[in-house]
Amino acid sequence: MLDFLNDYDMKNISRDSIYISFTQIPISLLIREVCFSLVLIPAMFFLSCSCPEPGTHEEVLPSVKTLTMTSPGDEGEVRSLDAFVFEADGRNTLDCYQRIEEYTEECHIASGKGEKILFLVANSRKDRWQWTDILSFSSMDRAVAELEEESRAYPIMTGIMHMTAGTSSRIHLRPLRSTIILNSIRCDFSGESYAGEPLRDVRVYLTYVNASCPLTLKSSIPPLRVINSGQLDEAQIERFREKHNIVQDIADMIGPEGIRPQAALYCYANNTVADNIGSPFTRLVIEGSIGTDRYYYPIRINPGNKGIRAGCTYTYDVTITRAGATHPDGALDERMAETELKIEDWEEKEWYEVDF
Repeated sequence: MLDFLNDYDMKNISRDSIYISFTQIPISLLIREVCFSLVLIPAMFFLSCSCPEPGTHEEVLPSVKTLTMTSPGDEGEVRSLDAFVFEADGRNTLDCYQRIEEYTEECHIASGKGEKILFLVANSRKDRWQWTDILSFSSMDRAVAELEEESRAYPIMTGIMHMTAGTSSRIHLRPLRSTIILNSIRCDFSGESYAGEPLRDVRVYLTYVNASCPLTLKSSIPPLRVINSGQLDEAQIERFREKHNIVQDIADMIGPEGIRPQAALYCYANNTVADNIGSPFTRLVIEGSIGTDRYYYPIRINPGNKGIRAGCTYTYDVTITRAGATHPDGALDERMAETELKIEDWEEKEWYEVDF
């Protein structure tokens, strides 16, 4: 195993994870299986294959089973694949690149013999020409995904594996994004002068959002590009392909009985451990009116002082207990709201059994 791969927070990239198998794998509610065959054939047949150092292209690449890990409510489908094959030597130069525009159960790719590093990017919004600077595995460190390009049904995912051409393997595709869910919300204004009043015109969104993520998913990801700094920035929201990924209107009125919007919002990992101007915590903001006044409930997402981890789901149940802050960047007094948080780690979703 190459030592430099240890720097990347990707699961199952050791030789122990390479299974010579075509057996059936049970699918749980949170896992979808997609299988495809990668076949090494002469590169001349593929106009989309980029081979900077042409060599012999005779062997067969492994059939690869990919398990797409998904968050609750996500489809997690694979629509397109960008496949990079690097030499597994000291230079780790690019052997071949191919873009699979429309994913099917079988595809082909041209490559050379020997030990390889396979890096897959699923559902990227990049055009082929935007990958032209990827000439070695180290140059992949500069490639990032942009949150504005994320799709609810087709999340951007990556997978990495060290392998030998001609073997069968299994590779995991991991979503780059993290999911923040407002599962339920209710109001209890008992003892306040506005007891009995509902929270009206309620919406939820994220602020101080890390909107760029390295495709290589290193274990520590500080904010690379922060959007919605301190408040919802309508100009920045307009850049999103799917605006409901970052902000949602959830109810005209919320009272003591509460509602379960199960509103899922997305962000990239933010591993900052100190809430400061340079690296602020991401916040889940609930906004609504009591009477004629507008209030905000910004919830800092930093459980266990670990920030937000890639691929994890953070699910909140919230009870609003009094008037909130008068600005979305205000401090949330613990008397304003009660919150319960459940974290579902990506690794913990792998509760299937593999037979081979």
